[in-house]
Amino acid sequence: MRIIKLSLTLLFLFGLVSACDGLSEEENPIVVMHTEMGDMTFILFDETEKHRENFVKLAKEGFYDKTSFHRIISGEMVQGGDPNTKDEDRFNDGMGGPGYKLPAEIFPEIIHRKGALVSARIIGKDREEKLAHGSQFFIVYGKKWDNNKLDSLATARTREQQDYYIAKFLGDSVNTEIRDRLIELSNNRNASRFKSVTDSIREEVISQYDLKPIKYSTEARTVYETYGGMPEWDGDFTIFGQLIDGFDTFEKIMNAKTGPNGKPEEDLVISVEVFNENEIALPENYKEYLPNEN
Repeated sequence: MRIIKLSLTLLFLFGLVSACDGLSEEENPIVVMHTEMGDMTFILFDETEKHRENFVKLAKEGFYDKTSFHRIISGEMVQGGDPNTKDEDRFNDGMGGPGYKLPAEIFPEIIHRKGALVSARIIGKDREEKLAHGSQFFIVYGKKWDNNKLDSLATARTREQQDYYIAKFLGDSVNTEIRDRLIELSNNRNASRFKSVTDSIREEVISQYDLKPIKYSTEARTVYETYGGMPEWDGDFTIFGQLIDGFDTFEKIMNAKTGPNGKPEEDLVISVEVFNENEIALPENYKEYLPNEN
């Protein structure tokens, strides 16, 4: 009995120490990125738990300290989180990480609004799984969108998604005869028959892969019209946080001079600190940036 009591006591104490050492789920983690241009403050989302915990862990270990933003795409985003930026070799920037990837945590209500903190991934690979990079991230800039432009974008993205799966369908060895038939029709310049066959394939692919038209909600449209962002990335990347303070610093970073591939001409070094919600002064409206508040 005494052994049991002792075990229970140890378990309780271990749990207490662990709770004090980490951040509880009720306490929204706040991340501050320090740069020479100023600070940027982000709130991390409870919904994307694996990415939130991973970022907090790396930040507390000092993983991000002395790394640099290694890519700035004008009007789109700034990217960082690569440990290779700490060395003198500028040609390996963008290729480093902690040696693992994270599973996607994508929710339709969490969108690529201006200031969104997003996990990077290799475009063209892991397209369907949408695995995220273990440490690299980007901060969304973007532009403002009206309803007409969002409608056009939704139509184009829906078509692009279907075309990807059509290519996958035709690349399957069991569909060789269909692919050969299309090639024959194309070579014979039988446009009407070619269109009829491809339309039939499109319907089959939509059904087989259960593809749904890409749409933008009323709430998302309001955000993109008011604040701007990159709606063309919605559904493709994991968004795990949001800039809530330091937009002026973000603007300065986005306007930094860059060379080939968006590489900043001067190193934009960062360090990262993690706080609990009640440990740091925050803008009064910061909860408006949370997904369930939009």
